[in-house]
Amino acid sequence: MKKEKFINRYKLTFNYYNICIRSPLGELTHKWSKIEKVISTKNFLFLYIKERNGYIISISKKDYDCRKIEELLSFVEKNVITIIKV
Repeated sequence: MKKEKFINRYKLTFNYYNICIRSPLGELTHKWSKIEKVISTKNFLFLYIKERNGYIISISKKDYDCRKIEELLSFVEKNVITIIKV
């Protein structure tokens, strides 16, 4: 598949119960209790998921509205886990 098909096709939603990431390849929904670590860098936000086969969700801060990323960071910091800022 061409890269152009994926640009701006990701949708991130969250509430008090879970976080959901929709992409052209499918949908991932995780409860906040499954988030083991959150790391914020200048350009990315990384969510470390503690599952049987643990993995990382990376969110580009350039691809999302800055206000939405700040809202997500604020929510996570207040309600889920301390964010490691690098």
